[in-house]
Amino acid sequence: MTEAHDRIPFALARVFRGLGMSLALLVLAGCAPVNDAAAQAFVPPTRLSEPRLAPLREEDLTREHLIAMGTDPDNPDARARMNLFRTMMHNTDLINRWRVFGDYVNADDTISSRDKELLIMRLAWLYYSEYEWGAHYDAAIDAGLTAEQIEQVKVGPESEIWDDFDRAWLSAADELVDSAFVSDANWAVLTERYTQPELMMLFATVAHYHLVAMLTNSLGIARDEFRGRGF
Repeated sequence: MTEAHDRIPFALARVFRGLGMSLALLVLAGCAPVNDAAAQAFVPPTRLSEPRLAPLREEDLTREHLIAMGTDPDNPDARARMNLFRTMMHNTDLINRWRVFGDYVNADDTISSRDKELLIMRLAWLYYSEYEWGAHYDAAIDAGLTAEQIEQVKVGPESEIWDDFDRAWLSAADELVDSAFVSDANWAVLTERYTQPELMMLFATVAHYHLVAMLTNSLGIARDEFRGRGF
């Protein structure tokens, strides 16, 4: 079992992963641009190779577990197969409360399904949560994103594939992960499509998937092989 101990602030770490130390120091000193070609290289953060907390086996799930998952105990849906939910059965008090919020975020249609899935895929990449990337890959395709666009999510708002709104949307995701703040420039673009009250769901979605990323990464929850695809 291996793990990463990244002590560089997250906003800088995403840049420095692809940089040699000498170039990174020049960036910090203001002597080299952060958009240097070397910064486009990406060295993925280390993740657990085995789970710290093993998910319950499907055959060990009780009626109470299935109810806590939010699925019909007499006719369980795919949640009973998902590693995240089966891991969360070790703390049913938490899942009983968190699931209500998560289900609301996922079911709410204030934000279009395409925009929501684009946001989630960017969050999955920023947090390097392969579990969440795989869990939402098919949903992103169904929502209207192309395979090429999903791949360009890894590049981020700098990719030339995006229109002005998508670029601001992805940039806002980066800002919220880095500093919990959306800039005036991005906010102005986002409010051309959504009202300010509607954009509260942007924050709710980021908050929900931040918790998902912490759980899946820190507990070593493996990607569900029956859906989506890995990085």
